[in-house]
Amino acid sequence: MTNILLSHLLLPLISAAIFPLIHERPRLVAWLATLITSATAVLAVILLVHVSANGSFSIVFSSTTAAIGIELVISSFSALFAVLITVITSLILLFSIENIQRDVEEDRIARYYTIALVLVFAMLVLMYTNDLFNAYVFMAIVAITATALVSIKQKKENFMAGFRYLILSEIGSLVYLLGVAILYLLTGSLNMELVHELLQPLAQSQEIAIYAATAFIMIGLSIKAAVFPLHIWLPDAHASAPSSSSALLSAIVIKAYLVIMIKFLYVVLGPELVTQLSLGRYLLFIGVVAMIMGSFFALGQRDVKRILAYSTVAQVGYIIIGLGLMNPLGLFAAMFHMTSHAIMKSALFLSSGVFIHYKKRRRVHQFQGLGYLAPLSMVVFGIASLGMIGIPLTSGFVGKFQLSLGSVAAGESWIVVFILISSFLNAMYFLPLLLRAYIGESSHHEHLKSIKIEAVPKTMLVPVSILGLSVVVLGVFPTPFFDLLDLAVAVLIGGV
Repeated sequence: MTNILLSHLLLPLISAAIFPLIHERPRLVAWLATLITSATAVLAVILLVHVSANGSFSIVFSSTTAAIGIELVISSFSALFAVLITVITSLILLFSIENIQRDVEEDRIARYYTIALVLVFAMLVLMYTNDLFNAYVFMAIVAITATALVSIKQKKENFMAGFRYLILSEIGSLVYLLGVAILYLLTGSLNMELVHELLQPLAQSQEIAIYAATAFIMIGLSIKAAVFPLHIWLPDAHASAPSSSSALLSAIVIKAYLVIMIKFLYVVLGPELVTQLSLGRYLLFIGVVAMIMGSFFALGQRDVKRILAYSTVAQVGYIIIGLGLMNPLGLFAAMFHMTSHAIMKSALFLSSGVFIHYKKRRRVHQFQGLGYLAPLSMVVFGIASLGMIGIPLTSGFVGKFQLSLGSVAAGESWIVVFILISSFLNAMYFLPLLLRAYIGESSHHEHLKSIKIEAVPKTMLVPVSILGLSVVVLGVFPTPFFDLLDLAVAVLIGGV
């Protein structure tokens, strides 16, 4: 398995180093990037199957001991999210083959895919790392590459959004690093498992220092994951970026930071220490506020990509609530919702990319009749929107239902009321878009029988269709995925 792991990690990195040599053939670079990411996804699936059957394994670099060296741990948890990242990124890059040409000059296309593959490499290391400082290093790489994907579109608003994102992300990194430094002073180690073991005897005597370290790390990660009210970089970055970049940022990049947050809560601190610090109560409060306020901000938007951006703020709130419950059901719900949101938000951003670039429509009032002009993309947009609302037979409903079960099990039944309120608010900004799309100008209804699939490249329609179908499949047949999540939860509860 070691060779498979190294191939899995190095394949995108080596490819990114080669792409500048063939930058004069941008279409070839685009296809190669898609194929390489798909191959990386296949290797991730092999690793997931192996650890699901045989248990976790680890590799230590630069030292014979994990306390000093860099340790990568491949478990059911880390491999599962590695599969999620690589599979969805493959679909996004397939969509971008034709779409990116409308956003980026031809001589910058190879640069775009080079950056995207470095981003994939950095996120994969974040999935596997068991070292707090190593996480800081690769979070910085993720921030730089994500900024480049926003500003690759050479317009003033992209430069401003990218600059704001980079500054705030670096502030988050520095705050996180300050917390890591405190933990290192307390324990003399950066390895997550060893820090956990060494913190337990200090829980009483060094409670204030541990609390300070926890606050710094959680604030830093919250800035990066766009947790309300530290989300201010997100709307402009997601709205101004190319559609494929928006999908990567919302569906994938934010999830990488949330994975590190899960590791910190469950591997570094552990449920008992989190309870002692009353951190769960803070997370529940922040999650509920994010869930409601993100939806309120979305209601006031008239640009579809800004609506989707603020919707991400609300959806992150659901995940934070699941983590704040600090019970197996809450963790299960949080991880399911992370997966579901990644699929739904990719579907939304990519289908809206079809509307923007081929129908020149991105404002709310311009959705009039879109269901007849771009029927397939609008169906996928509608399915993902219903999933975000939480309509049954979608993955979004399953995620919200599991979160409600976790809330009741933790004795926090009041959260269910806010989940219902948030779902109602979701409906208030998604349903008008769907109604406009299908209750449009009368001329579209007159030609209902002659509707044809929109004339856009198949490389765009195929990933959009797969993502839309996945929302339904995960909503109707979630049991196989539940089995994988149960293994991931068991790994975290028992330690990575």
